[in-house]
Amino acid sequence: MKKIIISISLFLFTFVNIAHAEYLFSLEEITAMSGILKTYALGSALIIAAATSIIVFRNARKMRGGVFGKVLNYFGVGMTVVLIGYTIGEYPSLIPIEDVSTVDNALFIIGYILMAIAATKMARAIEGR
Repeated sequence: MKKIIISISLFLFTFVNIAHAEYLFSLEEITAMSGILKTYALGSALIIAAATSIIVFRNARKMRGGVFGKVLNYFGVGMTVVLIGYTIGEYPSLIPIEDVSTVDNALFIIGYILMAIAATKMARAIEGR
């Protein structure tokens, strides 16, 4: 409980300081810092998403087939497709297409459909169908 309280207080302290940063820094400094924070946040999101997809695929392979192995494979493929869509949305220069948002949205839709299929297969397996 003590660790939770300390974590919350550190978060609130950081949030309050960021909220009042305009009094501590000039507009140019705040703009420069937000660019750095966006870069770190984007990089962190891509690394965490890739690592999570790899973990899901490894666990699916450990299942050696079966219903849950197939479910994890669907989840892994869906997560990877969403990751590719997110990456293309953030770095549109990666593909030579004018309308990147259409490709980005299509990949999100495909990824979420694959994860919905996985959830349906999981529910059916749990129900015994």
